Amino acid sequence: MTQTSSLPSRISGYWDTRAEGYSLRTIDEFDSGEGDRWVERLTRLLDLPPSAKVADAGCGPGFLALAAARAGWQAVGFDASPGMLDEARKNAAALGLAVDFIEADAAALPVRDGALDAVLSRNVIWNLPDPLRALRDWFRALRPGGELFYADGNHYRYLEDDAFARLHQTEAVPYGHSEKFMLGVDTSPMERIAGGLPLTHQDRPGWDVEALLECGFTDVTVFEPVLVKVTDPKTGKESALIRDFMVLAKKPV
Repeated sequence: MTQTSSLPSRISGYWDTRAEGYSLRTIDEFDSGEGDRWVERLTRLLDLPPSAKVADAGCGPGFLALAAARAGWQAVGFDASPGMLDEARKNAAALGLAVDFIEADAAALPVRDGALDAVLSRNVIWNLPDPLRALRDWFRALRPGGELFYADGNHYRYLEDDAFARLHQTEAVPYGHSEKFMLGVDTSPMERIAGGLPLTHQDRPGWDVEALLECGFTDVTVFEPVLVKVTDPKTGKESALIRDFMVLAKKPV
């Protein structure tokens, strides 16, 4: 098996090792009220009926699927990591929420064309071997007028971009990477994988806007960018980097 053909299994294998800690983060977010804030955000941003069918693509331990279920929608989560799906099912049971979790490639959802009212994802697209394929598939899966929402970021851009490398060297450990959630898992395999992923080498969210329009989406909006200032030690020039961001887009009616 070539390295290219084994890339999806390498990615899902890494996330299997992160499943327990990532699940602890999900429960921590719901216990802290962050889950409720996400429910409010989703219901404010998405114009969906109470019976809406909503998919969390690359659901991990289920955060957005659980938030969608708490909003009252019919939620399903798809992920290629069996370990993540086990944790997602436990989390749904613990929160008393009815969500189906299904093993599947996040870039090839096992649903008929136009079956979904909304597709959601959080911190997934950067991690895909073919992100454009995913956007095209999500477009296919949405009904006319359906909505796509995702949160993502310039993860691992520091492997290529000097400004992001300086940011990576000086920033505090992110919330999700604190030891209580990492549980001692070695992240170097993901860093090696990320070096070969296409979005490690793209400036975002500029790439996202162009890709979404190319796929046929309209009303593409980038919002809630997390801006971080970085100073070039050679020139003293300060620049603002977009670390994280959210995107909302629609499939035309």
